[in-house]
Amino acid sequence: MKKILMTLLLVLSFDTFSFADTLNLVTFEYYPTMYREREEIKGCAVYIVREALQRMGYDMVINMYPFKRGLLMVENGTADGMFTVYKTPEREKFACYPELPVMYRTISFYVLKNSDITFDGDLEKMLTYSLSTVLGYSFGKTLDRFIRGGKFKSVYPANTSEVALKILLNKRADIMPHTELDMMHLLKKEGAENRTKKLSPTIEKVPTYLIFSKRRKKAAQLADRFVEIINEMKEDGTYEKTLLLPYINDSDG
Repeated sequence: MKKILMTLLLVLSFDTFSFADTLNLVTFEYYPTMYREREEIKGCAVYIVREALQRMGYDMVINMYPFKRGLLMVENGTADGMFTVYKTPEREKFACYPELPVMYRTISFYVLKNSDITFDGDLEKMLTYSLSTVLGYSFGKTLDRFIRGGKFKSVYPANTSEVALKILLNKRADIMPHTELDMMHLLKKEGAENRTKKLSPTIEKVPTYLIFSKRRKKAAQLADRFVEIINEMKEDGTYEKTLLLPYINDSDG
């Protein structure tokens, strides 16, 4: 009986400690899934991570840095984790990945409303067209490889999604690849919902993760617990609601 009580006290002590613990997380600008508005970091990925870690009993500090710098901070342990990150063998050397992603980036082609361009899933058939892209964005392994290799008729890289969309709308480019959730917000913001159309099928559906630095104690346990909470959020409806919240309640109209 005494041994059981001692074990219970240790468990309670661990719970109390974990609830007082703070995770230092980093993310990067990927509007509108992660972005800074004045002094606040917002976006559906931010809301999902915050809700999950709060349910796990952690306080958190989230800072925004350029992608490569944030990744280096996870590698050297100055950050406990980072989101949202693609999975690669190189990153798995210094980071623990949960089995479930924070969210998926579903990437599709967009064209002007009256365009006769079609897509059947074969990217090589699209190489005769000009492309509007965003610098630093990944559109999946195959499409990225074609862009880097100069396979398209021409490529117009823009600094922002807004500029990339204007290149398409002004007919300087034939097609524009982009993530669907972000494009939904962008088209609404720019008043271009009725000027473009999405081609089917999608190009790629890429999972993106909250990673935990292996220099953080019990990183693997954090990753496992995060999966449990994400499943819990999906079951009670919180996940879908949080994912769509920035798009449903868009103050920009």
